[in-house]
Amino acid sequence: MIIKNHRSSGYSPFVTFTLLSADVETPNGKERIAVYIRRAKVPVWSFAEVIDPTFNQPLSLMVKEFSAKISALLFNHKISDSKVEELIAKTSKDEYVRQAAISSLGILKITE
Repeated sequence: MIIKNHRSSGYSPFVTFTLLSADVETPNGKERIAVYIRRAKVPVWSFAEVIDPTFNQPLSLMVKEFSAKISALLFNHKISDSKVEELIAKTSKDEYVRQAAISSLGILKITE
C-alpha cells in the first residue's frame, strides 16, 4: 500500500493518493487487483480536519473495495442487475459518495 500526499501552500487543499495493489493466484493464473483513491481537503481551523476525509475514509473505502474485488475474482460473487439499478437510483449528489458508487460498478465490471 502506498499513500502519497501533496500540498503546495497553506491555502491549497491537502491531497492524498492512496493505492493498494496485489497479485492474486487464481485457477486462471496470477491476476492483479488494484484500488486507487484520491481525496482532498483544505483545513480551515487545524490540520486535524484533514485526517478523516483524506486518510481514514480512503482507507475504509479501500478495504471494502479490495475485499469486493477479491470476492468477485475468487468466488465470482456479483449482484443482480436489478440491485445495480436500485443503487444507481439512490446515487447521492455528494461527490465522494457518488464517486464511490460509480467505482463500485467498476469493481463489479459492469460495462452497460
